[in-house]
Amino acid sequence: YAVKNDQAVKQGAVISTVFALIIGCGAYYVGTLARLVLGNKLPEGGYDAIMPEMLIKAFSDSIAGSVLLSVILLLLLSASMSTLSSVVLSSASAITIDFFKVIAPKLQQSTTILLTRIMCLVFVAFSFLFATFKFAIIVSIMSYSWGIVAGSFIGPFMWGLLSKKITKAAAWCGMAAGFLTMILQTIIATSGNYTDGVTLYTAFQLASKSSPQFGVVSMLVSFLIVPIVSLFTKKFDSKHVENCFAEAID
Repeated sequence: YAVKNDQAVKQGAVISTVFALIIGCGAYYVGTLARLVLGNKLPEGGYDAIMPEMLIKAFSDSIAGSVLLSVILLLLLSASMSTLSSVVLSSASAITIDFFKVIAPKLQQSTTILLTRIMCLVFVAFSFLFATFKFAIIVSIMSYSWGIVAGSFIGPFMWGLLSKKITKAAAWCGMAAGFLTMILQTIIATSGNYTDGVTLYTAFQLASKSSPQFGVVSMLVSFLIVPIVSLFTKKFDSKHVENCFAEAID
């Protein structure tokens, strides 16, 4: 909705791609340096302590390094706060407008704003509790959520952009297949780890270590299902397809 013209789309594609490459390659490069800086030893606190330990060891030996470490810490805090604020605002608005407004369409504007503010407070409170008590289950759930989202939408999204022959039924099947593949892999892996002396929660945590691989498999299944189902299901009419792929909207 905020795009000015076609040229802005092309510029945005180039800028976002370059930015993603810098961030992605930089993050992986810094991660590989952790083995060198820390002597190939996992610090106390596990994987979450790798980056803090590496930064402290690399920059705390001099005044300039300590200043740089302080700047990095401030950047991390500012990035975290901006992310938290945007997520809280989006979530609160979505619940208020997409849920409460549907239930009560005649809800006044002042009441809607009040509900949005209340939901913001609720989400901030939950974030504080999760950060304070350090629920390990949240990390495991997050590792699956990305796989589920990617597995569910990669097929319909990519094929919807690339082909004019994709059907509505195929898109739904691609989403369902990716989602169910992720869930099925999780159940199988958790069941395999659920042996004598191992709790269900521990079995789930062990299974979550393979969540990246589960996500890749789910993405592949979704990507394959969409074009196959499109071969046997009803196509959109040509007018609708041409309108979707039009270069400009009159």
